[in-house]
Amino acid sequence: MKRFLKLFLIATFAFAISFGLASCGGGEDTVSKEEYDRIVEELAEKAAELAALQESSVAKDEFDAKVQELLEKTAEIEALKEELDEVKNAVNDLLQGQLKIVPPADAEYHDNYLVLDVGETMEVGVKLADVVDVADKVSYNSADPTAVEFKYDSESKKATLHGTKAGIVTVNVTLATGLSGSLGVFVKEDVPTFDDTGKVKVVVGTPQMNGLFIAGFGNSSYDLSIRNLIHGYSTLWTTPGENFLWDTEAVLVEEPETEMLPARQVPETVLKFDEEGEPYYEPVLDEHGNPVMKDVNDKLFKFKLQQDLKWNDGTQITAKDYIFSLLFTASKQWADVKASSTTGDQLLGYADYRNPDTPKPEGASTPVFVGAKLVGEYEFHLIIDGENLPYFYETTMVALTPAPMHVYAPEADVVTDPETQGTYLTGFTAERAQWVKDVYCFNPTVSCGPYNFIYFKNQVVRLEKNPYFKTDGEGYAPMVDVIEQRWINQDTDVYQVIAGEVDIVAGVIESEKIEALKTSDTAYPVTYSRNGYGMIAFACDFGPTKEAKVRQAIGMLVDRNEFVQEILGGYGVLVNGAYGLSQWMYQEKRQELEAQLIQYSLNTEEANDFLDETDWKFEADGVTPFDRTKAGPDKNYFRYNSKGEMLQVNHFGTTENDITDLIALRLPVNCAYAGIKYTVTYGGFDTLLNHYYYGYTMDESERVYHAFNLASGFGSPYDPYYSWHSVWVGKSYLNSCQLADAILDECIETMRSQEATEEGRGNFANAWLQFQIRWNELLPSVPLYSNEYYDAVNNRVKDLQTTPTWGWARAIIRATVEA
Repeated sequence: MKRFLKLFLIATFAFAISFGLASCGGGEDTVSKEEYDRIVEELAEKAAELAALQESSVAKDEFDAKVQELLEKTAEIEALKEELDEVKNAVNDLLQGQLKIVPPADAEYHDNYLVLDVGETMEVGVKLADVVDVADKVSYNSADPTAVEFKYDSESKKATLHGTKAGIVTVNVTLATGLSGSLGVFVKEDVPTFDDTGKVKVVVGTPQMNGLFIAGFGNSSYDLSIRNLIHGYSTLWTTPGENFLWDTEAVLVEEPETEMLPARQVPETVLKFDEEGEPYYEPVLDEHGNPVMKDVNDKLFKFKLQQDLKWNDGTQITAKDYIFSLLFTASKQWADVKASSTTGDQLLGYADYRNPDTPKPEGASTPVFVGAKLVGEYEFHLIIDGENLPYFYETTMVALTPAPMHVYAPEADVVTDPETQGTYLTGFTAERAQWVKDVYCFNPTVSCGPYNFIYFKNQVVRLEKNPYFKTDGEGYAPMVDVIEQRWINQDTDVYQVIAGEVDIVAGVIESEKIEALKTSDTAYPVTYSRNGYGMIAFACDFGPTKEAKVRQAIGMLVDRNEFVQEILGGYGVLVNGAYGLSQWMYQEKRQELEAQLIQYSLNTEEANDFLDETDWKFEADGVTPFDRTKAGPDKNYFRYNSKGEMLQVNHFGTTENDITDLIALRLPVNCAYAGIKYTVTYGGFDTLLNHYYYGYTMDESERVYHAFNLASGFGSPYDPYYSWHSVWVGKSYLNSCQLADAILDECIETMRSQEATEEGRGNFANAWLQFQIRWNELLPSVPLYSNEYYDAVNNRVKDLQTTPTWGWARAIIRATVEA
């Protein structure tokens, strides 16, 4: 019976491919090609008759009758088209997941990705329902077609995949009817070998890495770990307990002197939104229409560097490297390569420096940054714009890490403007900014952190101890000689730690793995409250998820308790906002918070109520009211708006991910009861981050996903301005959900404008509470859980002490490791 059904579906599908039609079942509803052609022919004849009548000016009654007959035939063919579309969609739905690229049986896989060497050609099949090879009927595409080529040879009737460039890519094949299939391919290259005899080495296992090892292009935690190990010498040090201290241990001679500068007058402004929701600042006017002015006092910080700081190539680090870092990351050239940076955004003159219309000195590559002053070879000054004071985390406004000017831009120089004493760059070009993005970002061999970057190949990063590195901000120097971070199978990661194949796996949440770790004699857990949460994040600027009521409805269609039990096995709790259990604000406001938030839980009636308040309240004609009693799985009954557009939400999740699997199992079913067609697509983490972070830059034609499942961690310090403020909408990945809301902005600005005092701390917590209440109402993402994190550590690594804000890459410097 199953084979008969499969063959029947294949036959139906082949009929659709051949004739552009689809037929299913029998009896009165059957549509044939002959009938379709007959109606089209009659339609053409009626149109010709109508034209003839117009030409001969026949009686109006006859003309009207012919028009009516033509309209009836037009309606008939439109109805047939709709029926054909429905049948085609039904067939596609039945065959969903049945179009596959099929490699040879002995092909190698890594974490369910087909392994292909650079230069290797592999013969593959493209099978429909595991039976019919349709390689000659598919089109091919991938995110990076230069990495893997797909070819079909009509003579040999064979399809092949050919690896052309190292990397991870998802290849897609599509039939003319729209049915598609995909395969993840891991293209490997040759890597050098090293003799690590006698060296202390630590191996860390992670999911896929993006290989973005400088800031500006996303914040994958796996890339961030490498950044923390290879970059260093920030003027401000963050302790494991999340305290901010000036680094007088290794970087500064002494804590910077500060000075309040004389008051200056500036116009008052207020944040507004235009008709398209874009934020802008508008001057405040008095009753006569004149700008209202206010006094502000800027604040000067004076930094003196220790004189024995060096890059890992032996080059001296000077004040120019620190000022260059600021001028580079804030430059138009860096912004033009789509890099995001907030370094220096609170300093005097930042907006003018960023403005492409600001005049530049003769021969300069950038305008003058008046708030950045080069005072000597090892001394520089920074000025905080008084309009940005007070600020709860004031010292972070002037924290700087050096950048290797002699590598980034060998012809560049930091020059002092004689009029303002500010600084600007010469000899810095757009080509060098592009080089930093395209080359240095993936291969940052010159740096100044505790470890040197050796290579990133085949999803393995190799680091070696930097002999020029002094210490971190509390006097610790690295003891481990070699660190390797590599992509490993996520189903077996903890078991590899227990077996001694890997030394560290961070951020474990699955209950089965945690139990195995707790009972192991060869490994131990380090546990801490998560400073973040797992979520389904929405694109708040695209498609149906632009509407808060749609997002709230989906929130009522997720059984979040099931995620806690099925995925975390009880090692987690529900959260209802953008917070983690370890945050001090949550600890202080917990009871008030939980009493005022909407508790999203599985409730199809409330989901339908939310949607009935939107324009998604009709049947396909855009007129007939949606009837919730008709909705459900396999009913093919969905909501439409008044334009006749179906309410469809497209979700993207990563492969080999239990959370994606549970979403794919439950959400399409639950959402059907509310008339939402919820689709789930699997793919690589790189594809997810590209659409999640940079969807706002894509054309409407290439942007398809409205929801993503991933996890979020909170930075240190916690300032939601850099995650949720409207100033980033349409301009940066920082506000990843692209949510613009004036009330949220007001809460954020109240938080950050507090003094670092007990009173300021209380005001910050109160504003944070209001922020969470509003965020919970807007629901830019559905928080699935917060939980305890478990880092799995092999017994040979001693005393690894991680915290919510102090990951393994920070802690490893203080740990000891058996050889």
